[in-house]
Amino acid sequence: DCNSEPTNEESKTYIPDENFEQVLIDLGYDDVLDGTVLTSNIETITELVLFSKGIQDLTGLEDFVALKSLDVADNPITQIDVSALTALEILLLGNTAVSTLDVSNNGLLRILDANGTQISTLDVSQNPNLERLEIADGSIGAIDVSANPVLENLNVFNTAITNLDLANNPLLKTLNISSTQLISVDLSNTSELSTLMATNNPQLVCIQLNENQLNAIPASWTKDDFAQYTLDCTGSDLDTDNDGIADSVDLCSDTPENIPVDASGCPSQSTIADLVIENIKITAGSDPCTNNSGYVTIEVLKNVPLNVSISTSASSVFDGVLSAETPIVLTDLSEDNYTITVSNPSILDATFIWNVSFTEESNSVSVEVAATQPNLVYTLGVSGSKNYQVTVNGSTTDFDFKNIGLEELEIPLVVGVNAITVSGTLDCNAPEDGGKSDNLLLFPTLSDGMITIDNNQEHQIKDISIRSLNGVSAKYMAINDNPKKIEIDARGTSTGMYIVRIELASGQVELMKILLR
Repeated sequence: DCNSEPTNEESKTYIPDENFEQVLIDLGYDDVLDGTVLTSNIETITELVLFSKGIQDLTGLEDFVALKSLDVADNPITQIDVSALTALEILLLGNTAVSTLDVSNNGLLRILDANGTQISTLDVSQNPNLERLEIADGSIGAIDVSANPVLENLNVFNTAITNLDLANNPLLKTLNISSTQLISVDLSNTSELSTLMATNNPQLVCIQLNENQLNAIPASWTKDDFAQYTLDCTGSDLDTDNDGIADSVDLCSDTPENIPVDASGCPSQSTIADLVIENIKITAGSDPCTNNSGYVTIEVLKNVPLNVSISTSASSVFDGVLSAETPIVLTDLSEDNYTITVSNPSILDATFIWNVSFTEESNSVSVEVAATQPNLVYTLGVSGSKNYQVTVNGSTTDFDFKNIGLEELEIPLVVGVNAITVSGTLDCNAPEDGGKSDNLLLFPTLSDGMITIDNNQEHQIKDISIRSLNGVSAKYMAINDNPKKIEIDARGTSTGMYIVRIELASGQVELMKILLR
């Protein structure tokens, strides 16, 4: 009797959501909207329909322990706990904002409808009685139904699922795999399958069947025209360039990894520009006032193999392939003009050329870079000079640094073609006295580990340390005097960029960059 006064011994269940409690009142399980309901009135209910009632909070659901069927679909709920509902056989929660669901305690579950939810992962391995599973129009990225041998209906329409193993689902009757990321699917063990929906799958090129299925394709089966029914999909789902587009529909089947592609598997024009702007990094420099030895390093930040040639007017200096694992480091280059050519016909519709020049008193780099988006920045590494003039499309900007060590110039670009020239000069004929820089000079900036620090003003130096860019110490030296030249042997140190930190007795700190090869 819902209208009887409860005794002190009668327990109550807390129902904070007024819409939830109002449904219970309408169903006769409660009488007053007071945030509670007699537990004895709800613990024997076997079916509860809460469809589209504006419910946001399902607190109290845990005491409906006899529930076999629960419908909470089309409510603005974000979470649900059904762990106490061990008798549950039917759970409908489609079109809710639920993002996680644990059904491991619901071993009797037969029907689960989670269409249109935010659930990204779902474990149904503890639901051997599952007959129908609906997870369409949602965030699910993978589903394992190998522990659901009596599954008859499966709907993964409009999801990001890329793989589906149906080998343990021989009773499957209806399957909706339209608008997925599947490349192939094996239906050869689903002899009861009467309805198949497999359209709008740009990568699904192969559907494997058994011989009986292949000889009598049901009229209710649908697929894309380019998808093929076959007895063997082995090799048909290959994506040899790993760009997410199956080889059978990939028009650029040798696209390097990590390069975004369009629906045909080919890089877009913006991707090509990004390859040059963001991916190919060139550093050039020299020690024009010492031994006039120039160097060029070229590296790629993504695993995009590129053909590279470096030459002068008289000879070829380098001809090979550049990748993330094999950067190019050329040292001891004599005074000359060098042309660097980068190409890859499979992904670049143009050849990109850098011109590098080393002379007795200057060095320069020039290149044309195309930008397809605003606010892009092109980075060039330079060394050997303190003063650089950067000219972009006729407009010149001066960059000044304290020393001739390795520096990175960040050059703003405009949309379209950017003609860039970077020129660095150093006055090698400065007076011996009074005209020297107060700064310490380090050379060479590209080294196998033997480096020299020129203490022009014979500063008192406390210590020198060399650290990698992630802070790992490679070398430390206490100095405690003011030598004019300091030689440091860091040979055996791993290759890469390092920071040389020089602390003077005055507390002043000089930081320089060096590239160990």
